[in-house]
Amino acid sequence: MMNNLLLGSNAQYFRYPFSDFVKAMVKENINSVDITLLAPHIYIDSFEILDPCHVVETLHIHGISVTAVTPLPYRYSICAGAGTMQREKTLGYYKQCILFAHIARAEFMLLTASGADFDIPHKILLDNAAEMLSLLSTFAEECGVTLLLGTVMGMESPLNASTPVLLTLPELKDMLERVNSPALKAYLDTAVVSLVGETIQQWFSLLGSELRLVRFTDGNYNGYRIWGTGCLPCEQYLLAISEAGFTGPLSLAVPGERYCENPSNAQSVLLSNLQVAMKKVTAWQQ
Repeated sequence: MMNNLLLGSNAQYFRYPFSDFVKAMVKENINSVDITLLAPHIYIDSFEILDPCHVVETLHIHGISVTAVTPLPYRYSICAGAGTMQREKTLGYYKQCILFAHIARAEFMLLTASGADFDIPHKILLDNAAEMLSLLSTFAEECGVTLLLGTVMGMESPLNASTPVLLTLPELKDMLERVNSPALKAYLDTAVVSLVGETIQQWFSLLGSELRLVRFTDGNYNGYRIWGTGCLPCEQYLLAISEAGFTGPLSLAVPGERYCENPSNAQSVLLSNLQVAMKKVTAWQQ
């Protein structure tokens, strides 16, 4: 039986007040969230966080906890080279995001190699990422936060190309081993995994307990979709997650702006489709 914690997300609510997002979570009986750190809900740069207590208190007043936070990469990059302004700003930015996670009592912060330059050799980009992740992991450990590194869409999806490195499971596994920090683990994004031809079984087989969160998204070659509107096999993915013995959180964050005009309706459709799928999986296992 599936009993994974479902995490709501404000990713599609950026055109609405943060309070509207909170009301939608209460309406859907979602009591934990994966907060996307995006303006105007939360403003964070390499120097400061503007009024984080307001966001955290608004959630806690309504009985909603923060399990994870997901910073937007903007033009920051963990692959930025030593001595560059981008590296300095990236380190400052992600440290501020870690501090927000600490303030919100979030267990996890999700990040990727988005924003890496396509005209720099892969080895240099990976060396830069390893150095940056080592620094961030040390800081995160001091703050009681676990960083979760994930893969993102690359050239296989031209509309979403965001980085030339850390696109596959083997690359991610190598990076975890290279950094070798108790504060750096992994998360799986179902849409990305499907796009590169990997399987959920492969991820759990190779990473095991290093895999701490699943971003459970539908999609196709043109990007992310809410469940039931893309081309991915929701029930089969849920079954694979259950058979792997994974009891961690499933983040329902849908990156991008596809549903920003009516995010509450999209969230309702997503949850309805997901609940039907979970019931099917539970029935199969009985």
